[in-house]
Amino acid sequence: MYRLERIRQLGERFSLCGDYLRGAARIRCTNPECGHDYFRPFSCKGFYLCPSCSRNRTLLFAEHLSNEVLLKLPNRQFVFTMPKALRPYFRHDRRLFAEVSRLIYDILRELYHEAAGRPLLTGIVVAHQTFGDQLRWNPHHHCLVLEGGFDEAGTFIPVPLSGLDQMTEVFRRRLIWLLVQKKLLSEDFARNLLSWRNSGFNIHNSVRLTDTRSQASLAQYISRPPLSLKKIHYEPFKGKVLFHTKYSDYFKENVHLFGALDFLAELTQHIPPRRVQLIRRYGLYSSRTKGHWFQMPHVAARAPEGWQASHPPESSDLDDCGLGAPG
Repeated sequence: MYRLERIRQLGERFSLCGDYLRGAARIRCTNPECGHDYFRPFSCKGFYLCPSCSRNRTLLFAEHLSNEVLLKLPNRQFVFTMPKALRPYFRHDRRLFAEVSRLIYDILRELYHEAAGRPLLTGIVVAHQTFGDQLRWNPHHHCLVLEGGFDEAGTFIPVPLSGLDQMTEVFRRRLIWLLVQKKLLSEDFARNLLSWRNSGFNIHNSVRLTDTRSQASLAQYISRPPLSLKKIHYEPFKGKVLFHTKYSDYFKENVHLFGALDFLAELTQHIPPRRVQLIRRYGLYSSRTKGHWFQMPHVAARAPEGWQASHPPESSDLDDCGLGAPG
């Protein structure tokens, strides 16, 4: 019931987005030699439904992540997917996404500790998405992961994770056990899932981020809405929506024709409930730890440009990092 009310509210706001009759802000240049001004209508802020507002939010998030959060060290994207048999549970209880995000962080942190032979403080950004090709329901998690971590002495230890078979099996077992604990799966069905030769669980990590441009690009990708106006064409006389996308091995096509109501049904299933957090940050990238970066010279020295500009280091911090003025 709450989903229908949420969809109705966003739909009403979206229909009024950019309407000057609903109010506007007057924007004026403060340069006395210019004095140019214009009016800008208020937006609906209907993320996931309004393409314009969604695009603005995506760009702002990408700018913040690349300029304020991701360290100037190698980061890598991990994508965690699950079998079709488990996907309906996430449709009916969106709170599961938060628990799986934490589960993924715990798995990566433990594997880092094991690979390095010591505890490491790393950083991870986890974003969950619910949509796949042609707007079908396909819950999965995108993770931007620091390729390594800092030990207690402040030394950065690179930990490239290449072999994913062990990680995939750990993810498989822990997610199934989580759903058993939630009484969503019976123990018999859980044992059946664990017996599948092709489990349906997958982890991909082929994309590596080495510069600000690639970080911003991927940050936009993981925070994007389900729909881009570039992908659709509406035919009002037929009441059809032509949806363009890249070729799908699942659907065996790159163009799909929706009835208008079917299209809206597919799109609105992805609208999250109010106050559901779509993106979470852990470890070094969490808001709490990030607030102490200035007390961690080994981290501050590798902080992104935006953070460094707003946190000018004191001379003692520079000396601790070996970055102080010579002589």
